[in-house]
Amino acid sequence: MLQMHEVSVIGGRRVYLTGRPGGMTEADLVGNSIPVIFWPVSEEHGQSLGEAAKYVATRINESTRETDRYVLAAFEVKDWNLELAPWKAEIPEIGQNFGGEGEETLRWIQDAAMPWLQSEAATQEEECGQPEVTVSTETVETADTLSTTEHFTYYIAGYSLGGLFALWALTVSAAFAGAAACSASQWFPGWLDHLEEKGLADIAECSENPASTEKANRIVYLSLGGKEHKTPNPFVATILDATKRCDALLEKDAAVRKHVLEMNRGGHFSDPDGRVAKGIVWILKNR
Repeated sequence: MLQMHEVSVIGGRRVYLTGRPGGMTEADLVGNSIPVIFWPVSEEHGQSLGEAAKYVATRINESTRETDRYVLAAFEVKDWNLELAPWKAEIPEIGQNFGGEGEETLRWIQDAAMPWLQSEAATQEEECGQPEVTVSTETVETADTLSTTEHFTYYIAGYSLGGLFALWALTVSAAFAGAAACSASQWFPGWLDHLEEKGLADIAECSENPASTEKANRIVYLSLGGKEHKTPNPFVATILDATKRCDALLEKDAAVRKHVLEMNRGGHFSDPDGRVAKGIVWILKNR
């Protein structure tokens, strides 16, 4: 069993685990895996790692059933433009440079965070014994535990550059069954050409991926604020067309089982964490 609602340090990076991992009846447990959603968070954006995770989990819980289990793994990103960019880019039109260390962040998720989750859950289950299956009424604030009688299925969510990172991860890794890319920075130089050339990796080809045994195709949630393209900056104004092009490429991608593009009210900074929660809810309802 894995302790929830606390900060852990995994491979030098802080992670806050929350969600609703327990509380299903025996009938509900049969044939299901536990979805784990990785989500990059920068504390420079205003909230602590734990505050952001609990806010999103609360919003998810309000829109899902008590029996909808999930784990939200919110992980810290200290340098947003460095750690989430898939490759280096200088964009004078917006006055920003991007460091291109997305591959290292993805490697940390796959080589450190995922094995740690499995190991911790298995170790604690051996120490505590198999818990009795009950229906839980605990809220997101309470301590909880996670059983490994069933495997995890991994997803990834992100906002802005984090949303682009989530989409890009699906093109180079078979570790994730899907993504929620909210207001993703799809104007990023070379991104759409990369997506058109590569497509999404086929998870059925990766025997080590737990999700490959039950889902051969990906699910992808895209969202965008209706005012995001209404900006005097012509470079950023391409975001609507870029997002629609991404949606069209997903429609043709044989690795995609289901996808959606949802338009929200407001601009880029209108309730970003709430939009992430909406994306994760969609994943939980369509997985």
